[in-house]
Amino acid sequence: MINKHIGDAAMKMRRKKLLGAGLILLILCLLGFQTQSPAEWQRPTQPSLAGNALTCLAAHPLDASKFLVASKQQVFEGGDEPGWKSLWCQSDGNAPIQRIFSFSVLPDVVFAVTTRHVFMGNLKDRSWRMIYKDSEKTPLAFALDPKNPNHWLLGTRRGLLETRTAGQTWSLSPILRTSKPVPL
Repeated sequence: MINKHIGDAAMKMRRKKLLGAGLILLILCLLGFQTQSPAEWQRPTQPSLAGNALTCLAAHPLDASKFLVASKQQVFEGGDEPGWKSLWCQSDGNAPIQRIFSFSVLPDVVFAVTTRHVFMGNLKDRSWRMIYKDSEKTPLAFALDPKNPNHWLLGTRRGLLETRTAGQTWSLSPILRTSKPVPL
């Protein structure tokens, strides 16, 4: 009987020590977190948009410290340095930019998909050209074959198109034979 009481008393002492140690650890953790400043989110300076909201964001294929953003009419380059560089401004106000794409297999290039066209921009010489236009097959999505940089896929409102000539000619893709929208 005495051994049982001694064992119970010892167990209570262990619990108190563990509880005390846990409480001390909790206090130290709280004090440690209070001395460190919390992470701060900062809103970057917005590019001059002339009233247009940003529509999309993409990684910069040439410089990991930069990124690309687009409004309905313009594509910008941004990064750590202050200010934004306007890379391109499209003139068709009825065909806003929907998405921009960059791919590691074509690191010098960015693609801008509008509601009517697909444009390709060269990030080195800052030139742009239209690579797709079809009023019946509105572009929705765009992808490149990572093994063949000349093989591109374009999801449209009327099926999947492809080119194996880097945008020179487009045809219905045998990969997915449908005339339904292909948004991804």
